[in-house]
Amino acid sequence: DAVWDSVLFATLAALPGEQAQFYKVVVEGNAAGKQNIRKRYALEVALSLLAHTDRLIDLYPDQGSVEIDDKAGRPRAALILQYNRLMRESYLNVKNKLEQVVQEERSRRRRSARQAG
Repeated sequence: DAVWDSVLFATLAALPGEQAQFYKVVVEGNAAGKQNIRKRYALEVALSLLAHTDRLIDLYPDQGSVEIDDKAGRPRAALILQYNRLMRESYLNVKNKLEQVVQEERSRRRRSARQAG
């Protein structure tokens, strides 16, 4: 929630009135107001986080079947590779969830546009 809210707050910088309203509902502990604003900007936040996640995934490239030639000379290499695999898998899981949010929000907005039109 903290990451989502931070990205939302930064996203709303282009809309100072909305940003001030979001700040107000958060400070006041207005859960319904906060959820309403989060729902309105879910697509923008998800796209921003998706782009960030893609950059993080690039930091942990797919290692495939990386072989360690000199295990004795590199005692921590296996641990580092294991850590890198874990991080990549974690970010890929986050990416999959964000892609679902993006798809759902785009569908929701299309339905809303059709109903309004």
